[in-house]
Order: sequence, then C-alpha cells, then structure tokens
Amino acid sequence: PMHVTSRENTQLQKTVELLTAELALPQIGTTAAVNSIVDLLLIQFVRVWLARHPDKQPGSWLDAMRDPVVRDALACVHARPEHPWTTESLAAATAVSRTTLSRHFRSALGQTPGAYVTQWRMDLASVRLRDTDEPVETIADAVGYASPHAFSRAFRRVRGMAPGAYRSRLRK
Repeated sequence: PMHVTSRENTQLQKTVELLTAELALPQIGTTAAVNSIVDLLLIQFVRVWLARHPDKQPGSWLDAMRDPVVRDALACVHARPEHPWTTESLAAATAVSRTTLSRHFRSALGQTPGAYVTQWRMDLASVRLRDTDEPVETIADAVGYASPHAFSRAFRRVRGMAPGAYRSRLRK
C-alpha cells in the first residue's frame, strides 16, 4: 500500500474529484473516461514513488525511461519489432554510436540491446501464441524472424519449449 497526500502531488486531488464525478453520474463514455482517469492516477502514483525513492530500482524500466538514449532505442524496437535490429542499426536509428548505446543499455537495463530485442520479441510471440490461433510462421514473421525454424530455435532457447508446445500448455 502507498499513502499519498495531495501535498505530494497537487494534481491528485483534482484527479480523484474528476473520477468521483464521472462515477457519480455515469453516461455515454463513462467507461472510457474512468479507464483514462485510472491510468492518470497510476502515472501520478509512479511520480510520487519516484520522488520518494530516486535511488531505487536500478536496472528497471524506470531507469530506461530516464535515459534518453535507451528510451529512444526502446521506442524504435517497440514500434517495429519485426525490423532486423542489430546494435549498429539501433544505434544509427537513435543517432549514437554502438558503444554508447551498449553502455547505456547495460547501465539502465543490465543487458545488451540484442538481448533486449530478443526478450521483447519472445514476449510478443508468447502473447500471440497464447491469445491467437495464428500459425507459427505468421508469428515468426511478425516478431522479426526470417524463418519459422529460426524463430522456433530462439523461442525454445528462451522459453525452454517449442512454440507449439508452449501454446498447448497454456491452453490446457
């Protein structure tokens, strides 16, 4: 639990009042409005937490978002996971050297850019295997693998089982 006062975040009281008003008189769009207000509350809580703990969570996504080099590289990878990213191409896309990009990644996330790209692709593939009936070939292409075989090898290395077995296991 986290206790936050309006003194720590002056916008918090206004946001809570907005949420209360929206819930008191439901109308068209209330669900969308409430979802957005709750997202805003989460952002405000994270800001308060960060203000209270500026030295916490090294190697987390919070560190990554504070570092403009890593933040920009992550934006590229997340926007185009199918692109054949290398450390060199990602560095070029973010206008820094390979060495600078690698150093920033290690500092903020504790891993190389290549390791992050693989992790992100496997996370995306895992969700698609769980939530869709798309063929493995389609998923492989969508997450940047040139062949289903290469994708299956990478998936097995990261997740410990073949994509089809992973899908079957999750659906049981």
